[in-house]
Amino acid sequence: MRYICFLVIFLAVGCQSFNQEKYDAALKVVESGLEEEFTQKKYPQAAILARAVLDAEPDNGRALEIKKIVLQEDPRLDILFNKATLGSNYTDRIASDGGNSIVWGILLYLPNRVLDVLDLLNVETGVSAGVGVNINMTEYGALGAQISAGEVLIGLDRRHLSSRASIRESVEIFPFELGAMGEAHASTGGARAIAYTKAGIKSPLDDVYQKSRDFWAIGAEIQLIPMAFKVGIHPVEMVDLLAGFFFIDILNDDLGTSQSIDLRGDLEANMRTLMQQTAIRENR
Repeated sequence: MRYICFLVIFLAVGCQSFNQEKYDAALKVVESGLEEEFTQKKYPQAAILARAVLDAEPDNGRALEIKKIVLQEDPRLDILFNKATLGSNYTDRIASDGGNSIVWGILLYLPNRVLDVLDLLNVETGVSAGVGVNINMTEYGALGAQISAGEVLIGLDRRHLSSRASIRESVEIFPFELGAMGEAHASTGGARAIAYTKAGIKSPLDDVYQKSRDFWAIGAEIQLIPMAFKVGIHPVEMVDLLAGFFFIDILNDDLGTSQSIDLRGDLEANMRTLMQQTAIRENR
């Protein structure tokens, strides 16, 4: 239920302009929470809060210091900052630390395969103040153009209930893109904020494909005031599905063998606000 509440709040504020007071207030709460979780040796929580602070302020000395320490204390947390698989996004899940992960992997074998199947597809719809069409046979085979003063999409992003608010202007001709985008994305799998500009050849290592979008997706997006629709399939998830039949979890998303990181409600809400305001600021 709390995730649904976050998504409703996210939709209500998704297309606002940058608010310095809101940004400063959220940053203060997140920095305070970072210190508190670190002091209590709650390293997973400290790591994910440090990541949010560093997204907003990459040179934040204290967040960099805490990041270094928590990665030394708990190497599992490295996956929060460094992707394990080219083509996947950064994750908000880490490997389970209990000795029963193998047992849970067996018990949850069938549910995990069902979730892996759901991961193959995303279907999102919503409202848009823009026009455009984009067709993607991976980003190397993209063709389209769009201009939008704001777009909010809700739906299923693979296994997750998802909401994203974005502003984008772009022209794509196969691997070449000329455009800019700001996006805040919240889902039951985590939250991301991204500001992106490109004038050249796209790469899977571009920040937007590290944090938010799937470079290898095949799909289409249509915007025509006041509606928008997006659908896609994810070949990388097919690899994860096939590997899962042999108990190999290449995307670190299986229940039982990986775990989410729970934050207090106030910290999670302020972290999402901080990421949203950061994305808006970077795209001004």
